[in-house]
Parts: sequence; C-alpha cells; structure tokens
Amino acid sequence: QLIDSTLYVAVQVLDDELFTPSTTGHLEQDAVAVLLDPTPLKYSAQNIAEREMVFKSWFPALVTPYDLQVDKLAYSSILGDSFKVQCVRTASGYTAEFALPLLKLQEQAGASDGTFRINLFLNDFDQGGDHQTNISWQPSWDGPENLFGSGTFRIK
Repeated sequence: QLIDSTLYVAVQVLDDELFTPSTTGHLEQDAVAVLLDPTPLKYSAQNIAEREMVFKSWFPALVTPYDLQVDKLAYSSILGDSFKVQCVRTASGYTAEFALPLLKLQEQAGASDGTFRINLFLNDFDQGGDHQTNISWQPSWDGPENLFGSGTFRIK
C-alpha cells in the first residue's frame, strides 16, 4: 500500500522452527526481505540483481526475527533512516512490516515513469541451520527462472 510517498509491505511468515542464532548475519538465519527497484521500467524490468547495482538502483530491505534484531534492518547504515521495519515473533512464526520510501528512491534513481519492481524473499533454516530453503514471491532476479518485469507495479 502506498501512503504519503511510502510503500508499506506486510509479511506473515509461518515457521514451526525459527533459527536465529546471535552469532550469524541476516543471510545465515531465518529472515524475510523486500527487494525494491524504483528505476523506470526499461531498467527495472531487466534487473538481474547485479551485486554492483545494489543500493544504487535496487534496494534489499532485510530483517530477521532474532530477538535482539527484530527492529534492525540489515544494511541500515547504507539504506539510511528513511527505511523502517517492525518484526514480531508470533506463536506460529513471525510478522514483518516494512516502510519503504518509494518516491524518495524514485527521485534518487532519476526520472521516474511511475513504476517500480518488487519481490519478496524468505530465508528459512531448519535442523539447527543444516537445512536451508529460499522462497521468493516472484522468481529470483538473479536466477535462470527470472521473468523480466515480474512484480512490476504502476503508481496511479
């Protein structure tokens, strides 16, 4: 939902075995991420998650349900204060709510055509971290199943 130039995304994760050791980073434990590309469609549709373009033309907002990090966004020193997150453990897993400064990012990316591309990504570890599953809403941008332009929305 877009409210006052900010895109809000809520995710409810059902997980019967949370793996959130305090000694690992966000990518080595249960976590959920929203990937946002605010660049015009002619660029965002072809985004293949090239690492050198992260934080320049697309932005990963990532959080883990680890007790001491639930309100700490990974890469917050790079993303800045305008990205907000709230993550809460529940009896059946956790929920996360993201506030992403969409219009600010579109301005930063240059001329906007009123579109943005988004994907959701879930990292799930089980069996003490020995088994990992990655789930994405749309095919991963950096994989062979990537569908160019998938997850693209237009702001009215």
